[in-house]
Amino acid sequence: MPEQAGLGLIRPTRTALTDVEDPSVEADVDAERCVLRIAAKRAPFQTAREKTFEKIHRFACERGLARVAAKQVIVGGTNGKGTTVSYMQQLLTAMGYRVGATTSPHIQDYLERISLDGKQVAQDDMGRAVNALEADAPSDIGLTYHDITTLCALTLFKQWKVDVALVEVGLGGRLDCANVLDADVAVLTNVTLDHQTQLGSSIAEISREKVPIARAQRPLIFAGTEENQVVANYADEHAVKLLRFNREFGVSDDNFAFFTAIQEHEHEYERIKRGLRSCSSTREGVHVLTNFPLANRSSSHGIAVTTVLQTLACLGISRLTNREFGNFQFTRPLGRIDSCSLNSDRVILDIAHNPAAIKQLRYELKLRGIDEFIAVFGCQRDKDVEGMCQALFDSSDAARAKMDTLILTDTQGERGLKANQLHKFVLPYEANCEIAADLEIAMGRAFARAGHTAMRTVIFGSAELVGRAFDAWRSKSRLENRQS
Repeated sequence: MPEQAGLGLIRPTRTALTDVEDPSVEADVDAERCVLRIAAKRAPFQTAREKTFEKIHRFACERGLARVAAKQVIVGGTNGKGTTVSYMQQLLTAMGYRVGATTSPHIQDYLERISLDGKQVAQDDMGRAVNALEADAPSDIGLTYHDITTLCALTLFKQWKVDVALVEVGLGGRLDCANVLDADVAVLTNVTLDHQTQLGSSIAEISREKVPIARAQRPLIFAGTEENQVVANYADEHAVKLLRFNREFGVSDDNFAFFTAIQEHEHEYERIKRGLRSCSSTREGVHVLTNFPLANRSSSHGIAVTTVLQTLACLGISRLTNREFGNFQFTRPLGRIDSCSLNSDRVILDIAHNPAAIKQLRYELKLRGIDEFIAVFGCQRDKDVEGMCQALFDSSDAARAKMDTLILTDTQGERGLKANQLHKFVLPYEANCEIAADLEIAMGRAFARAGHTAMRTVIFGSAELVGRAFDAWRSKSRLENRQS
């Protein structure tokens, strides 16, 4: 990966792509601003979501947006969607396929949400797609920010003539705009508690909202590590071909080979020697996963890689050789256990924004040999703040890294939560805790303490926070003067 000049920060290439130059479109058009304007204009028509989704689905079908590629995959779930989509796009692109993908949330740039072969959409192309959608969509459809983005992405995929379309669900699944896709394969990464206000207060209720992305007679890949009876029942009732992690697919105990059930022979397993021994994920050139040992199979990387292989098998893509895959190195998407270093400071940034994600983050840190860490934490007020704090302070599992010092900071925007309000949830734990409302001050304090202890600084809690942390990281000289 390219290195940001003078910073030592490894970051993905920010190459925008455009297929057609159109001088009639101004280069400085702000596509996201247009999306926000249209969403606000159509807000009065956002009544019952069921009726709105019916209108969106009808419009998408009329415009040919339900089928935009020969092979189509929809990816839902609570955590890990972005990593799964990113890994799938990386591998398919390396194999020579033309791959369009959507992911959310974005970390620094709205245009990150739509990409072709790993390169984000150009501002002009997105602007044209947004303007066309505003002109074409019936005026009584209450389109949201996510609806507009997804429909524009499908429009662009069709224009780009992609071979494979990878579409990530925004929220839930049943009534999400992504579900207009006539998906050949559905992936459900996992189901944990998040967005309870919109989706339900239990795993079962949330599962009922997420699982309808599956289609009858087509595969549903469930990558959750725990049994989910709602998912299993839905598959039975709707004739969905269910493939579960560590049951119908996974990694064998004896030789670290990927295995998958042969659909034509329900009781047989095909062991595909895919060379997981050398497969790794890195943002610094350091191998995170080697030999796919048993202890690492529940890592987010291991599950994502295995899920990608199963998806390719379901799509009928099997010409990846053991040698090719064995030497393939995945790159984690921005803000997902993202390791950066500058001089003596080392930091990990992660968008973990619910209890399960925080538990997984601590587990991943332990896998990397990090026993203790300094945390810079901020979250949105509509999240399960109490549950996130419980996950952060839980000391019952020795397989997870422990927090030494907690520095609370503000998050911004309409959903932002002040650090002093967040502190109320931390008080019962009697933690070694500081408050620094300004993120740059919080980072400066963390780096200063890390310098004395040789610990890693971990910044997490929301995509908004991580995005600002990346910006601040690029201006570290300011941090050195703002530690008070």
